[in-house]
Amino acid sequence: MPDGIDYVSAARFCNAHGAHATAIDACRIGLSLDPGNAMLHVYRACAYDEFGRSADAVADCEAARRLAPDGPAAVLA
Repeated sequence: MPDGIDYVSAARFCNAHGAHATAIDACRIGLSLDPGNAMLHVYRACAYDEFGRSADAVADCEAARRLAPDGPAAVLA
C-alpha cells in the first residue's frame, strides 16, 4: 500500500476482535487504494454480516469471486 498500512491485515484483526465497524472502514480505505483486492471484499462482507447487512455482504462476496475466481478469496466468499 502506498501509505504503508496493510489494510487486509487491519481488517482481519478488527473482525477477529469484534471491531466490525472499524473493519468496514479499513476495507473502504483499502479498496479506494486497491480496488482489485478481493480479500478486502471478503473481510468487509464478514463485517457487514455481523451487522445483519446481508445484501451488502452478498455483494462483497460476489465482488471477491469476480476479482479472484480461483483464489482463496473466492473460497472464503
